[in-house]
Amino acid sequence: MDRRSESSKFWMGVLADLRNRGVKDLLICSVDGLKGFEDAIKATFPKAEIQ
Repeated sequence: MDRRSESSKFWMGVLADLRNRGVKDLLICSVDGLKGFEDAIKATFPKAEIQ
């Protein structure tokens, strides 16, 4: 498995946990080069603006 896929799965889990805790949307996210984070945000919170 490539590292990007592993990182995306990790961040998807983190974002799913936030959603399960009641977060309805993210407005702005700064990913600062974290691998897979941008893809996970787009999948979980598609309206979020990513910097």
